Amino acid sequence: MADTIWGFFYGGLISPGVVARGFSPKRKATASLTEYALTISPPVNLRPEPQAIVFGRQFETTHAGLDRVYGPLAAKYLSYPVLARQEGGRRPQPVGSIRTDRPQR
Repeated sequence: MADTIWGFFYGGLISPGVVARGFSPKRKATASLTEYALTISPPVNLRPEPQAIVFGRQFETTHAGLDRVYGPLAAKYLSYPVLARQEGGRRPQPVGSIRTDRPQR
């Protein structure tokens, strides 16, 4: 069995229909990511920004599951490690966050 990871999903990528293209999460949670802002330029992306916050969802998945979700998209997305806080959580936990390598306008 493949190793599972937590991924942070944001914007339109938290849609159950989009996630279902790649995997069926066994565990999920509402979460937030501080020091990042959501941009919709397109593509939907995250960019570092002091004092900003992005709300999204954490899903337990595998790297193969992430590839199935993000592979068909027009922009190339890469995984970056970040610290996200689950709703009600006291401490942030490490997760993978997917961002495009395309420059933001």
